[in-house]
Amino acid sequence: LILEKNTKRTMAGTTIDFLAHYTEVVCARTAKVLFRVLGRGLLVVFYMLVGFVTYQELSKFVPIKIKEYGFFPTLIMTTVAFYILGNICFNYTLATIVKPGNAPRDFHRAADIDMSNISTCRKCATFKPERAHHCSICDKCVLKMDHHCPWINNCVGHHNHRYFANFLVWLWIGSGYVGLTGIYPMWHRRKYALNSEWISFCFILTNTLFAVLFFFNAWNWWLIFSGKTTLEFWEPKRTNRRPIEDEVSSDEDSEEEDDLEAGIKEAQGTKTTNANETTATEMTEIECDENQKLTKRQPRE
Repeated sequence: LILEKNTKRTMAGTTIDFLAHYTEVVCARTAKVLFRVLGRGLLVVFYMLVGFVTYQELSKFVPIKIKEYGFFPTLIMTTVAFYILGNICFNYTLATIVKPGNAPRDFHRAADIDMSNISTCRKCATFKPERAHHCSICDKCVLKMDHHCPWINNCVGHHNHRYFANFLVWLWIGSGYVGLTGIYPMWHRRKYALNSEWISFCFILTNTLFAVLFFFNAWNWWLIFSGKTTLEFWEPKRTNRRPIEDEVSSDEDSEEEDDLEAGIKEAQGTKTTNANETTATEMTEIECDENQKLTKRQPRE
């Protein structure tokens, strides 16, 4: 009966573990697919928003600026706006196209390389350099990974981090420029009988983006000047990194050493107790012998 109960418990435990592992795998794959679909959708949304703001600037704001400021000042402002737009699109496109840099999968051990400080990835089962992290969405180890950004549908890593940082700066400058030059048309939109809904939406969008990107750029450039990434800031620093096999073996060795130390302490404790018992018995025997000697001497005297 005991064996039957134990077998039932083990079978129930294995089924629960299997179901938990299966649900974890299914959730990870669905999340990966959703993130990829979301990233492609956000690419389209970004280009649509940029096109919408550009259309509103050219069709609504530029005619008002020509009437109020003149042709040449408006031409200079429009040229500056297109220069900013070109930098935004250039850096954004490169941030999406350029690969962040992945760890080589065909890495082989060499005789002249010290493998004691080289670690491996548990999921890729391959060489994992320092400051590299495994992206569960891209399913690759990314060099100097900062984070996975759905707006560029790509990881921000070693090779495209500069394009991402420049994109944020130019987007912040562009949103501030459109918001600043759009104050007068926004204020006098009824004077020129313009559609106030779309102009209001464009004005609110650019100013909100300007305020949000200010803090995001400050955070991003603080990490850059401090020599950190987002993952390195939130995760604790790992010093003395070793391969996973060595870590597992070291854990097992430490457990064995703890067991040996516990066994030695128990043996020493039993020895001390036995020694104390023997000393106590010897003392009692000595006292009994002395009492017998005293009893023999008393009648003689």
